[in-house]
Amino acid sequence: MHGVDTEAMIRGRGREPWSLSEKVLVNDLVINPNFQHQSGSIKGTPDHKKIADELNRLFHDDQKIRTSNSVGSLVSDIRRKKR
Repeated sequence: MHGVDTEAMIRGRGREPWSLSEKVLVNDLVINPNFQHQSGSIKGTPDHKKIADELNRLFHDDQKIRTSNSVGSLVSDIRRKKR
């Protein structure tokens, strides 16, 4: 039986798989105060939109590849795997 090429499946859906470099940066940015909400009831939590904008600037020539939702999903996955 052959393995499934998940990256090919993701690209086939018109999406871009997460690179290891992106995942590492997200992991660093969620704890960086400059990428956390600064006020309100969610003060101190990761600002997924700000993180997505930074990823798009650094990795995707400012194309809107990463969204606040995709960053939020990745952050949830990372936290779930740490348990």
